[in-house]
Amino acid sequence: MKNSTKVILSLLSGVLLALPWLNFFPEIIIFLALIPLFLLEEYFYQNKEKYSPINFFLYAWLSFAVWNLISFWWSYQPSIYGLIAPIVLNSLFLAVVFWLVHIVKRKLGENYGYFGFIIFIIAFEYLHHNWDFAFPWLSLGSGLAKRISIIQWYEFTGVLGGSLWIVVVNLLIFNIIKELKFFRVFCSKFQVSSSKFSRAINNKSRSWKKIIYLKLKTLCETCNLQPVTCYKQQAISPQKLITLAIILVIPITISLLIFRNYEEKGKQVNIAVVQPNIDPYTQKYELTANEQIKIMIKLADSLENKDIDLYIFPETAIPININEAHFDTTKYFTPIKDFINKNQKSEILIGAYTFKEFSLNNTINIPKSATKIENSNNFIDYYNTALFFNDEDKIQIYHKSKLLMGVEKMPFQTVFQFVKNIKINIAGGVTWYGTQKEPSIFISENEKIRVAPIICWESVFGEYNSQFVQKGANIIAVITNDGWWGNTIAHKRHLQFSQIRAIENRRSVARSANTGISCFINQKGQILQKTKYNERIAITDKLFINEKITFYTENGDIIGKISAFLSVLVLLMFFVRSKMKKV
Repeated sequence: MKNSTKVILSLLSGVLLALPWLNFFPEIIIFLALIPLFLLEEYFYQNKEKYSPINFFLYAWLSFAVWNLISFWWSYQPSIYGLIAPIVLNSLFLAVVFWLVHIVKRKLGENYGYFGFIIFIIAFEYLHHNWDFAFPWLSLGSGLAKRISIIQWYEFTGVLGGSLWIVVVNLLIFNIIKELKFFRVFCSKFQVSSSKFSRAINNKSRSWKKIIYLKLKTLCETCNLQPVTCYKQQAISPQKLITLAIILVIPITISLLIFRNYEEKGKQVNIAVVQPNIDPYTQKYELTANEQIKIMIKLADSLENKDIDLYIFPETAIPININEAHFDTTKYFTPIKDFINKNQKSEILIGAYTFKEFSLNNTINIPKSATKIENSNNFIDYYNTALFFNDEDKIQIYHKSKLLMGVEKMPFQTVFQFVKNIKINIAGGVTWYGTQKEPSIFISENEKIRVAPIICWESVFGEYNSQFVQKGANIIAVITNDGWWGNTIAHKRHLQFSQIRAIENRRSVARSANTGISCFINQKGQILQKTKYNERIAITDKLFINEKITFYTENGDIIGKISAFLSVLVLLMFFVRSKMKKV
């Protein structure tokens, strides 16, 4: 295989993987996207005596770099580092996964290799939801987010079930292509041709038959096929075609049946979401905090429907750091409390910046995320926070705990303290934030509404969202600010993760974006009503509050856990076999 052919296959996989994330192409593409990379891996496997595993690793890295580049091109806007990080790191991690599968296949054989592709990819996606480099935006299963009618079964498996489906279908099609070997048929036809044709091949002239033959011969050699034995190959196995049809069609059929027959559960409540459309690059810093809060209160007050149970304001709607020890005296809460007193039935969920101070003299343990204040024995910890206001004096607090790498935290900053001193300006901020130990929910005064307060990036994490529902949340509120990325595909893709979370947990979602798309999503993942990008508005709708728990909510990413366990077993077998061979 020529180097140019290897590069083309590598680039082709990267492009096909990226297309579903652009929203302009049919999702079905993702069921073919890994095949060029599988063909490339097969070539290096068949020629393992000639090439080392590192050769395949480099081409895999190229594939995934292209995938990340096309999918995240918009992330350069706040800072070029926002684009470089996923291209370098995500691509590296994925390439390592494929490289591991390749070396396992070399040592243990094809069957373990194919099995490895399935479990290693799913295990990595599970890891990529849960470690300090967590970045699950490109989980394969989320590539189907635009077509919610065919992923209703995510209520049983979560997004990793979709990833498993996609990998298996890609492998089945790849194996059918290997067995079909349509180019062998062409080769055999030419090889059993007349002697005149054979003479034409050996002739120095450039006849059309010779040209075609040479092209087909190149194809055969590309896939390590011998043209001489082409005509001996058998037809494709009907069992494989049937298996592919079953695995591809049955999940879609089940999903369509669920989608058609599912009835929303629970009682209805009136929810309002506010989209103030305050530019994060300019107005966020030009307007005072009080001015910004008043804009949102005015929007909420402008709604004709005054029978609202819950108003939801966006992430960091209170754009100034507030000491949590002084909540009772801060002036920034006054307009909010006045609005609640005026609309006594209503409650407000709003995003804010907050902080806590800790002293060495205090018996309370100082969080590892806290930073020492210069010339002092005190430490300070900042938070991206959601606050819940009602008639009661106590304000309910939740601290965002799934933080965006490079923007809100650095990997392993609690283990390696020096990491906290690294400051990279991505998405308008360089503050490293603290978290809380476990999710917590907001409970309305009458205990009818129990809200999962999901802050921005957290909506990408399926199992984490399900933990709120396990704690009793009967509705999900997503507060975000998607204005950092401009009017690109980013805010549309971010919205689609909320649709997946609605399906996984069968919870209605109310989404308030400072700039982006604010909307209401029902328990089937359908958008009931939404705002436009760059629109200052408040909207209201009725949503069902569901108390029932789905299989996924109760069990989480069980597919990822099983895959991780099996991956460890396969790697142990690989190392044992390697040691035995040396002995």
